[in-house]
Amino acid sequence: MYPSPTFDADSTIQAIAQSSNVITPCVPLMIQAMVKSSNVSQLAGHLELLIVGGSTVYPEILESCMSLSPQRIAAGYGMSECLVVASHNLPAKEALVDPESEVCLGAVTSGSCIRICAPDSRRLLRRGEVGEVHLGGLPIFEGYMGMTHESCYKDNGVSFIRSGDQGYLDQQGRLYVLGRYKDLIIRAGENVSPARIERHLDQMHSVKVCHFTILGFYFRSRYGRVLIRV
Repeated sequence: MYPSPTFDADSTIQAIAQSSNVITPCVPLMIQAMVKSSNVSQLAGHLELLIVGGSTVYPEILESCMSLSPQRIAAGYGMSECLVVASHNLPAKEALVDPESEVCLGAVTSGSCIRICAPDSRRLLRRGEVGEVHLGGLPIFEGYMGMTHESCYKDNGVSFIRSGDQGYLDQQGRLYVLGRYKDLIIRAGENVSPARIERHLDQMHSVKVCHFTILGFYFRSRYGRVLIRV
């Protein structure tokens, strides 16, 4: 069902409220928009499963998901070059967050494999160590038509792709994604994740919406529109 030609929080809420046992996928910005709608209370009892993905999912996003009253929340990880390679589907109150406030994206799906490698290499890292996420297995495509690409490779006949994402596997083999390597802000020799800055800006009472762009952080507040260059 497409409630409106482009996404509109109120139209989406009204469409969900007309049915029961609804399953809907959302990116975090869609969820945040519905939470801020004056009609959000209409969702109670209608959402069976809320699927969240498409960008970094952090604890505040899970809190927003829970405020939409779904029975279950599913988070996952994949790329355009493959299917979902890690996922979980849990009762809303059991969504996983680690001690460092990173959201678990679930265990590796059947037929897939995930490696964490040192940046710009294929050197494997141990569980718990942060590195670049490499995806492999049956869901992964074999390469781009008519061209070679340094991000694609094979190991013992298995197709892999370097995702460009920063993450780690916990001791149970569950995936946590921290952000994009190419988006990292380097200041005084320290790597700073834009996702972490977005989280802090989102928690400010006067900030309504925050986005990271190639120019910096753009957000809308009660003081107007603001761009912070980094």
